[in-house]
Amino acid sequence: MKIKRDPGRSMARKNKQKKPVKKAVTPKAHSLPQQKVDKVHALYKEGAYEQAALECSKIEAKGKRDSRIFMLHALSVERLGDMDKAYELARKSIALKNSSEMLKLLIRCHRARGETEKAIAAADEALALQPGDLVARILKIGAMEEGGLFDEAWEQMASLNNDAMASNVKLPPVAIYEHTKLLGHKKHYSEAMEQLDGLIEDPKTPPHLVRSSMYLKAKTCDKMKEYDTAFETIQGINNVPMDYQEHLEKYLKNMDLLLQSWTADHLHHYPISSCQSEMPVFIASMPRSGSSLLDQIIDAHPEAAGVGELTSIDLFAKEFGKAYDPSLQPPACFGAYQSKLWTRTAEAYIKEITALAPPEARRVVNKSLSNYHLVGIMARMFPRCRIINLMRDPRDVAISCFMGNFHTNMFWTVDIQGVADVWESSRKCMEHWKQVLDIPILDVHYEQLIMDPENQMRRVLELIGLEWDESCTRFHETRRTVRTLSYDQVNRPIYTSSVGRNANYAKHIKDIRWPEYDPGAS
Repeated sequence: MKIKRDPGRSMARKNKQKKPVKKAVTPKAHSLPQQKVDKVHALYKEGAYEQAALECSKIEAKGKRDSRIFMLHALSVERLGDMDKAYELARKSIALKNSSEMLKLLIRCHRARGETEKAIAAADEALALQPGDLVARILKIGAMEEGGLFDEAWEQMASLNNDAMASNVKLPPVAIYEHTKLLGHKKHYSEAMEQLDGLIEDPKTPPHLVRSSMYLKAKTCDKMKEYDTAFETIQGINNVPMDYQEHLEKYLKNMDLLLQSWTADHLHHYPISSCQSEMPVFIASMPRSGSSLLDQIIDAHPEAAGVGELTSIDLFAKEFGKAYDPSLQPPACFGAYQSKLWTRTAEAYIKEITALAPPEARRVVNKSLSNYHLVGIMARMFPRCRIINLMRDPRDVAISCFMGNFHTNMFWTVDIQGVADVWESSRKCMEHWKQVLDIPILDVHYEQLIMDPENQMRRVLELIGLEWDESCTRFHETRRTVRTLSYDQVNRPIYTSSVGRNANYAKHIKDIRWPEYDPGAS
């Protein structure tokens, strides 16, 4: 899913000027027969989301603008994971007829996009339309917690609990889950554990929430120093599929093949963009290596911005790979993906990040987790870009990945040996890029960033061509939402407990084949 992050939370500190607001024009609505709406609604209720979305698209293609169809279309694509499309359709539905259902969908979309203030505003609008709406209240609490507004979220949660007690109403599992997260921030770990166990054992708790509760339980056990229980809890959910080893070997082999196709001899045959922008900066790293922290530090600079994990380049790379025909000689082997198309794609990317960043931003950071194997494409698409190669002890990376709720996005995170093998593959990849490319690539070690932050920040700013600014040391004071597993860590000052975390799990990882790693290397 393509996620756009909102730099709006930090706009006040960057003095962004507001654009004049144009007077809205209410679009003309077309009322459809209820029978057609009921047909789509039935598909949605049956869980046939793709078919429901297709039916809605057919109706919309005929020029019919019905708020109910836009609503069903929005809800269907949300279920399919396309939050950008859901957002667009929800706005169309609301433009025709405001509804609390669509406002609640907007809250979920804003949360997925990291737009905390907009999520809270949508929640307030939904509550104004339907006072006391339980779902809107819960969504608002979740948005506040993700945005680091822990005290405000706690007050809202207390009010919700009081209202439930006064009405003798039992709160739904999702509300209890949000409460346990806030209990963790308050360090009320025993109470959080009690509620999490209740959620996990309750047959009414949805399966996805049971899984999330088990991950949160492991995280809470870790904070309570109950490391064995934490590890065993994760082992109970991280099921390794039968074909896992085959899948992993194929993944690693493909990484080797990638490097073989990007040798120094082959490189000059590849298309190259004429884009000369110095704006793009890319962080290349394994997950759980500190990319969110570094992104937040750079974003705190008045002339820089972070836009999260944009997948634009990744999507281009996939299409380029499909078009590539190794049986032909260059440039015919690249099909339609010649230099002009690379230039157009580069310009579209610059336009995308410019829209997401404040107007003063001269450098914009993309920290997509697929970046390390895309550096070759980045170098040809943005010849003046900069790359930050961020590394962390593979043992700490493996523990953090193993205990993170990555779902199926990174299949190898369910197996510690798999994480170690992929870590080594990523290291080989970055060493290869440093040898064959002529763009600036800076090695930054997470451990040095934590132990000697200012000197490492200065190195990074020198790479990307920006002067030192003290605001980088106060990155945690910005009101910017980070939509990753690290969201609760980058909203506070740098702490050192994450370095060497693997020692707490030494007996569980003693038989792993670990790659060599020197955190003091430069």
